[in-house]
Amino acid sequence: IKTFLDVPLPKQFSWAEKGRIEELKHYILRDNQFLVHRSGNLIKPLTADNVMKILGMSERQCKALIRKMKNFNVIKEIKFVDFTYFAFNPIYGLKEKRLSLNVYLFFQDELKDILPKWVVQKFVSQANEIHPNFEIIK
Repeated sequence: IKTFLDVPLPKQFSWAEKGRIEELKHYILRDNQFLVHRSGNLIKPLTADNVMKILGMSERQCKALIRKMKNFNVIKEIKFVDFTYFAFNPIYGLKEKRLSLNVYLFFQDELKDILPKWVVQKFVSQANEIHPNFEIIK
């Protein structure tokens, strides 16, 4: 999992929280940065309950961490028609060698300041050709 070395997690995260976020990186699905787990032969989105069990936290602690990660754009909650996923910001951990258009669209506000202008322009022109069907939940 790659990270942008000059972009550490925000300093508002404690060392314990950073360790928990690091653990969540193991659940990133390739291509789209979704946090998922295997259930039998199926790949399912991680829920707050799954995160709570994985990280060994209470419900209150887990919800506070998820809220904090969302507030600092470490993760975003992405809703499609039938499913809702947590997507991990590629600035803090990228599973693939290349950034996909969907991931760029999920995190475009954060990425446009980091990526070269020509890359942003390429993604914008690709995005104009399609009509993405997702919603970011705050």
